Amino acid sequence: MKKVSILVTLLLILGTVLSACGGAAAPAAQAPAADAPAADTGAAASTAPSGDAVTIEYWLWDSNQLPAYQACADAFMAANPNIKVNITQSGWGDYWNNIQTGMVAGTAPDVFTDHLAKYPEFAAKEQLVDIQPYVDADQVDLSVYLGQLADLWARDGKRFGLPKDWDTIAIVYNQDALDAAGVTLDELNSATWDLESGGTFQELIAKLSVDENGNNGLSPDFDPTKVKQYGLIINGAGEGYGQTEWSWLAATTGWRHIDEL
Repeated sequence: MKKVSILVTLLLILGTVLSACGGAAAPAAQAPAADAPAADTGAAASTAPSGDAVTIEYWLWDSNQLPAYQACADAFMAANPNIKVNITQSGWGDYWNNIQTGMVAGTAPDVFTDHLAKYPEFAAKEQLVDIQPYVDADQVDLSVYLGQLADLWARDGKRFGLPKDWDTIAIVYNQDALDAAGVTLDELNSATWDLESGGTFQELIAKLSVDENGNNGLSPDFDPTKVKQYGLIINGAGEGYGQTEWSWLAATTGWRHIDEL
């Protein structure tokens, strides 16, 4: 079947950049303070002389990823015994409320997982640190990222984060439903969509939608109040960015999540 890929890069840096899961030593080079002013979050990593202990607060929303994050933090702390990493995880809704409240109250974390649809607002309010000087000082190889993933976090000569991951979104089909409707995989793979008519993709959805009397959505007798089988199911409305719901359709019109801060 046709798969639709969508970029969702995550990881926004406030004050301190952690190394990757490999457990490499913490960067020694420091960029000039004037070139990388710290955001006034009130929860920045403790400033201490070289060798003294510091604590970094890191927040994320995905409980499924928490074990891997903790393993990375454990490896990092083993390689850097003077740095302690505290990880806090909370659900999606509470997570963003806590971040926004923390920005105002001065209790935001030092490092947190962010979203492309969210970070421009923080950047516009100057609540994020420009980490480009640190990227330059430690010679971070941005070529390891696919395509322009790293560029999505850079605006106006400043860098507000580095990619952590991205999602590949796929349409999953039910072979039995396709067979019953007489729809082939070739039809599904070659489906088209446009803003005005919906294209053959919309026709396929209608054909796969069946009411309690066995009429599909293309039949004049189809009863939309008694649907037995829906031709397409999505997991919610997608809020303002439709990550797994509608952004892949909107993207075909040239629409972009972010064009400027």
